[in-house]
Amino acid sequence: FQCALGISQLQKIEMFISRRRFIAKNYNDAFMKNPYFHTPIELPYARSAYHLYPIRLKNELIHKKKVIFNALRGLGLMVNVHYIPVYWQPFYVKLGYKLGLCPQAEKFYKSEISLPIYPSMKNTDIRKVIRTVFLVMKKVKIKS
Repeated sequence: FQCALGISQLQKIEMFISRRRFIAKNYNDAFMKNPYFHTPIELPYARSAYHLYPIRLKNELIHKKKVIFNALRGLGLMVNVHYIPVYWQPFYVKLGYKLGLCPQAEKFYKSEISLPIYPSMKNTDIRKVIRTVFLVMKKVKIKS
């Protein structure tokens, strides 16, 4: 059953990637040079499938991540965070792994919020994400 499902999904992969790339282009165009966060970078030699669309908060907004995350969720955006450094998980902490082991991973985690991006998103959903992100960022920035 799972193999059959996987095979049927693989037959649609180019359509899925194309749609995700379309959504990412809309996000990139809307968020270009914004003062609140960095957008994903696609290097010239690579072609992202945009499985995720992680934004990275800038400067003082990093310390407001939880407020921003909760505000976005509160307005109906199913944002997420990807991914907590593995050695921060309780199992690894018990084994003796300490904070600071991978400073770049920790820095990324502290500033990252993933915006919704999935092939069945409607164009109205994309516009809602963009509007809502700007609304929340402006409110939080003003309060900073």
